[in-house]
Amino acid sequence: MKDFTDGAVLTASGIVSAGPGKLTQVIVATDATNAVSLSFYDNASAASGDKVIPDLVITTSAIDRVQTLPVDGKRFYNGLYVAITCSGPCQVAALHKKD
Repeated sequence: MKDFTDGAVLTASGIVSAGPGKLTQVIVATDATNAVSLSFYDNASAASGDKVIPDLVITTSAIDRVQTLPVDGKRFYNGLYVAITCSGPCQVAALHKKD
C-alpha cells in the first residue's frame, strides 16, 4: 500500500477511486443551511453494491459549515463511489489510500 493519502473533491455524486484502497477521512463543506446525506459504495462506477461505511447525514449551521470525519481506514475493493444528496451547494472531500 502506498503511504500517502489521495483525495477527490466532489460537488455531486461520483467516483472517488477506480481501484482498491482504504477510506481515511471525509471533509464536508456546506452552505450553512442545508444538510448533506452521503453514502459510500464499494463500486467504481455507480451507487450500488456493498456500503463501505454506514450512511452519513451531516447537519450544518452558520458556525459549523465544515466538518471533518475520521473514517479509520475502511477498506474498499472495487473502487469508491459517493452518492451525495444536498438541496444547496456542498463539497465533499473523500481522502483515501490507494492499494
